[in-house]
Amino acid sequence: MSRNIRQAVIPMAGKGTRFYPITHVVPKEFLPILNRPLFHYILDQLQSAGVEEIICVIAPGRDLATPYVEKIERRMTIITVLQEEQKGLGHAIACAQGAITDDYFLVVLPDVLIEAAPSVPAQLCRAFQAIETAGLIATRQEPQEKLVHYGVIAPGKRDGALMQVEDLIEKPRPGRAPSRYVAVGQYILPAKIFHYLREIAPGANGEIQLTDALCCVARDDGLSALEYEEHAMFDAGQLPGWLAANIYYGRREGFLP
Repeated sequence: MSRNIRQAVIPMAGKGTRFYPITHVVPKEFLPILNRPLFHYILDQLQSAGVEEIICVIAPGRDLATPYVEKIERRMTIITVLQEEQKGLGHAIACAQGAITDDYFLVVLPDVLIEAAPSVPAQLCRAFQAIETAGLIATRQEPQEKLVHYGVIAPGKRDGALMQVEDLIEKPRPGRAPSRYVAVGQYILPAKIFHYLREIAPGANGEIQLTDALCCVARDDGLSALEYEEHAMFDAGQLPGWLAANIYYGRREGFLP
């Protein structure tokens, strides 16, 4: 099996309710960070990692990715697949199964904007060549009070920035988290993940949780996590994080003091 990463999935079918009313007409991935949409920054990161083909999981009637990439003349293939109903992140990734042709692929959640050099996808792809486990998760440490918002890793043996993943707990109750290492929304997954996504039972609200499928990978095939290097991270899926990202890049480009 080739461990070169050529394909990436971006789940983009969310309603963006935190940004209503603008997201009634503009997907949140196309809200601007300065004069470029958030989607553009994700494209740059994936291209820096050597990704050639991007599968965008979108809601019906919400495809801005294809015309945007055509306008900016990127040499990347964009494939769109529909998520008719929103049944969780695991379901969104399962919708991309028909477009995945490789043994392994990236998943990048567009809500999380991470400024890093090299980019986090590039760091993941490089690290993936040096390990034998079937998947790799980008991780960082968060304060105890924020762990209830994340999938939290139970780490095992560590080798530098890499650690084995023994288990994951989705949004643990206060005091129940196995560590402060969280999954931040960038992953390298094996194609076998689609088998697990079909087999796991829906969780709360009937949603298919990616965390449950990742636990299966950790148990049966081996899963690692990379504590990546970064300059800044923004939760651009919420107004405060989106505003903070605009201020950060505004200062970096000299538009703000």
